[in-house]
Amino acid sequence: MSKNTVLLSAIKNGNTFYKLACSDRALCNFFDDWSYQLSLKNTPNTVESYSRAVAAFIDYILEVEIVHNRLTPLLLNEAISSYESFRVYGKESDSPIASSAAANLHMKSLSGSSFQVHFAAINNFIEANENFRASLLLLESNGIADSNIASNVPLFKAGRSDTNFNVKNSIKESSWFAGCIAGGARKIKNKALSTRSSTSSLIYTTDLGGDQKTFPFDRAVFFLASARNDRDKCLWALIAATGCRVSEALSILIDDIDLESKKIRIIPPTERQSLLRKYLSEIELNKISHKGRASSATYPIRPFITIFWAALNGYMNSTYKRGANHRFLFQKNTGDPYVHSYRGALARFQEASERATGTKYGFHSLRHMYGYYIKNWIPSHNGGFGFPLSDVCMLMGHKDINTTKRYARDDSMKLEAMIRYANTLQTQGLFTTVSDQKVKMLEKEIKRLKSLTK
Repeated sequence: MSKNTVLLSAIKNGNTFYKLACSDRALCNFFDDWSYQLSLKNTPNTVESYSRAVAAFIDYILEVEIVHNRLTPLLLNEAISSYESFRVYGKESDSPIASSAAANLHMKSLSGSSFQVHFAAINNFIEANENFRASLLLLESNGIADSNIASNVPLFKAGRSDTNFNVKNSIKESSWFAGCIAGGARKIKNKALSTRSSTSSLIYTTDLGGDQKTFPFDRAVFFLASARNDRDKCLWALIAATGCRVSEALSILIDDIDLESKKIRIIPPTERQSLLRKYLSEIELNKISHKGRASSATYPIRPFITIFWAALNGYMNSTYKRGANHRFLFQKNTGDPYVHSYRGALARFQEASERATGTKYGFHSLRHMYGYYIKNWIPSHNGGFGFPLSDVCMLMGHKDINTTKRYARDDSMKLEAMIRYANTLQTQGLFTTVSDQKVKMLEKEIKRLKSLTK
C-alpha cells in the first residue's frame, strides 16, 4: 500500500499506461509520459509491473525526504544505494535509512530475484531521464532552448557544485527530481543502484521435483485432475504440456490447433492484428500480453499433452459455444473471449495448486516446470536424461539463451548423483588421472568413428 503516491491506470490511443499522483508535479508529468512511451513498445503486463516498481521506488524516496525533513544530494545517494536492502530486508535492514522507511511504508518484502525486475524497471526510468537530459543539453547548445527549461525537467541525479542557478531554484521549490539535471543520471545508474541479488543457476527441489518457482512435477497430474471444469483443465494442461506463457495460451485460436496431426501453434497477436480486429476492439487488442517467440511451433511433453487432448474433447463437447462471433479457443461462460480474464483464472489456479501441493503457485510455475524437466529429467536418445541448454531454448521458444537459463536450471540432486558416480569409479580404480580420462574418451571416439564407416 503506497503512502506518498497514487498510481492510476489510463488509456491513450488504445494503449493502457499509468499516471502518478504525488507532491512533485514535475516528477508526475515525467512519469506519465515515460509510462505511456513504455506502453507503445511493451506488453501491458510489463508496463504495469515497471510502473508499479518505479512508483514504489518514488514512494520510498519521498518517505526518506519526509523522515529527514529534507533531501540533500548526499541523502538521496544514500537512499538509492539502500533501496535493495529496503525491499529485501525491510525493517530488518542494517541501513538506518532503509529500516526507518520500511517501518512507515509497510511494503511487501521481495526475494532477491524479484528485486531484479524492480531494478530493471527503475534503471529504465533513469535511462529515460538521462536521454531526455542529453537531448535538452543538445537543444541548449544549439540555441534552440534556453536553460530555463531544464529547471522543470525531472532527472535522477542530485545537484552538484556546478549546478546552475535555475536548477538550484527548482530544488528550493521542492521538486527533487527537477533538481537532478546537473550531472545526469549515469553515475547513480552504474554505481549506486546496482543489484547484489541474483538467481541461482541451480534448483534445489523437493522430493516431488519443485521449488518456490517451479510447480512440483510429481504433483502435476493430480493437480490437473482437481480442476473443477473442462476449460480450466484444458488451459492448465496446455501450459504444462508446452511450457507456454498463460498469455499465449489465452490468445490461442481454435484454428491454431490441428486435431488431425495433433500439433499446436502459438502465433503472436502482432502477426495477425487484422484478423484479431474482427473479434476485439483496439483497446482490447492492445491489452493482450505477448512477449513473442522464436518459433510458432510447440513441443508438448507427456503425460500432460495426453491430458490436454482429453480435456479439450470434453470442453468442446460441453461448455464451448460453437456459434460465438470469434475464434478464440478459450471462452467465458457467456461465449465471449476469455483472453482478458487473467485475474479470475489465476485465482482458481492458485486455489487448486494450494489444495494439491500446500503452496500457492501462479501460472508461470508450469513454464518453470517444463524448462526444469526437459533440462534435467526427460529421457534422452543417448540413454541419459535431459537436453542441452541450446535445445531447451528452442523448445521453450526463447530468442535469447540467457532467458532460458532462468528456467532450465540444473537440478542439484542430479549433479550430486553424477559426482557420486564419478567418485565411485575413482574408488574402483577405473579412472585415476586426467590423462586416463582423455585416453578413454579418445578410445570411445575412435570406436564411434569406426562404426560410421561400416
